[in-house]
Amino acid sequence: MNQILYKYLAVSIVSTLVFVACSEDQDRMHHQVNTLEVAEVNQQGALVKGDICFAEDLHIDDYGFMYRRTSFAPNEYAWMGGGVWQKLSLGSGNGNLNFEGFVSINIMNGFDYDVMAFAESESYTVNGNILKFVAQGGAVPSVDRVEPNVANRNDIVSIYGKNFSTRTAFNVVKFNEIQATVIGAVDTMLKVIVPGKLNRVESNIRIKVGDYVTKKLISFTVAPPVVEGIDKPIAESGDWITITGKSFEPVNGVKVGDVNCRDYGIIHQGAIKFKIPSGLPLGNVAIKLRYFDTWVTFEGFLEIVEL
Repeated sequence: MNQILYKYLAVSIVSTLVFVACSEDQDRMHHQVNTLEVAEVNQQGALVKGDICFAEDLHIDDYGFMYRRTSFAPNEYAWMGGGVWQKLSLGSGNGNLNFEGFVSINIMNGFDYDVMAFAESESYTVNGNILKFVAQGGAVPSVDRVEPNVANRNDIVSIYGKNFSTRTAFNVVKFNEIQATVIGAVDTMLKVIVPGKLNRVESNIRIKVGDYVTKKLISFTVAPPVVEGIDKPIAESGDWITITGKSFEPVNGVKVGDVNCRDYGIIHQGAIKFKIPSGLPLGNVAIKLRYFDTWVTFEGFLEIVEL
């Protein structure tokens, strides 16, 4: 009982000191920031209030709240989604400000969190006092689209939506069941490297932030190969041919007509070299490339002649 009483007395004293500090008329080196209260905690996040004082003639470039998880499940490490400050930015302003923000992204039910107000000016970044709360839940991420939605493995794509974490490590993005690398993050867009181990033409993209996974699936297609040129359009059995184009990286088979080429190699994403097999009919024949389990046919590039 005494501990509880002391705790509330301490909070009361801190609140009084903050009020007095903002009311004092004194020369200061920089503005002051206060985290006033965690006004509400619900299943969507926490409403936090703060203020900036001693900033009458100051432009504030950015202000809002910083927050971090401070408790963890058994056998969980801090780097697995906690212990690192995340930012809720509320924009810019001028002079003294009273503000509030709803902390919700990457907030996990039942865990402890620190939160503090901040304000950045041209010369200073000032943080307020730290308050604590126990989360009851957070925002659910959602996705709208991926651009481009057809690309090569290891390309960079942008995923647009909302309620993403501004910390790249706190956004888990999967193409089917293969995790992608997130290289950039704001709350409405993620920059992602398409996994190099994708083994299907089509993938569904899911995103997990904190406890929550996107409900809507967005589809992504690995770009099919495209033949644009050939170094030797008239050839005979046994000749080596190089075709050029794009998106050759996932190619895993080559045919001339209906005959498999046993000897072929991908020089790079834009070139494949192969040996013309024997037993082909004379005249124009198709070149066929298999990417994953699909054969793509290209006509009009190759004519077979007699030895």
